[in-house]
Amino acid sequence: MAKSAALDKPAKGGTLVTLESLREDTPRNLRFEDVVQTLGLAGDLAEGSEFGSGWEPVPTEEKIKLVGVPLALIDWQVNTEGRNGTFVSIKAITADDRHIVINDGSMKSGIGQQIMALKEKGETRAILLRRGLRVSEYEYTDEQGNKKPAKTFYLDFTA
Repeated sequence: MAKSAALDKPAKGGTLVTLESLREDTPRNLRFEDVVQTLGLAGDLAEGSEFGSGWEPVPTEEKIKLVGVPLALIDWQVNTEGRNGTFVSIKAITADDRHIVINDGSMKSGIGQQIMALKEKGETRAILLRRGLRVSEYEYTDEQGNKKPAKTFYLDFTA
């Protein structure tokens, strides 16, 4: 790996490149690999994974990839102050050992409604979904009268 010239010579004032010197004046030709190597060796670089929860949020457009995928629902909660109102968050572990968070705002149907029903029943056990999620695809008419495709996702409670 070739080093960038930025780390081959002392930083301002004739001192070696340090985290402090990089924060004060970051050379334009400084490369990512050099930062990782230099700051890592100096003990001035922490892995981001040290600070995360270990749970990976599933983007809405990727929920479709969970259809038919076995899931163990570990925990769920209702969030009342979301950007678009109330939504649920589910912590789940997939059959391939991914730790994921599924967020869903469909409170009148779909996952949101199902989680609300589980909470009303007082269900606290983990739940195994052998078929993961299922999806209902349909068309709706928007405010301008245009037909648009839509999807509602559900927890698949079938055996």
